[in-house]
Amino acid sequence: MLGLFRSSRLLAASLPDSWLMTIDSGMIEQALAREDRASAALLMRRHIERPLRGQQTWPDRVGGFRRGWEDASGSDQPPQHGTGALGWLARVHDLPGPATFREPRPESTPSPGP
Repeated sequence: MLGLFRSSRLLAASLPDSWLMTIDSGMIEQALAREDRASAALLMRRHIERPLRGQQTWPDRVGGFRRGWEDASGSDQPPQHGTGALGWLARVHDLPGPATFREPRPESTPSPGP
């Protein structure tokens, strides 16, 4: 698993779905620092479009991103963490915006036994 972190492109394409929730602004910034906008955009898309778990809702997930996106037009300081920070980075670096994301499927859970 650690080998994936050597390359933004490899990380973006191969990070297992169970790890997508760990993507943060630092990973996106690392891809951008390597001048790999395509990998930054893919990391962001995979994080935002990952399956919804438990009580998570699409409006909550994309809403935080949208707030960061909107705040970027009037602030040179990103939110400290969360999807708001990703939205800010997306707007500042011309990465995919909130309207481009597709609502993910709920995470499948095994059905209870008989």
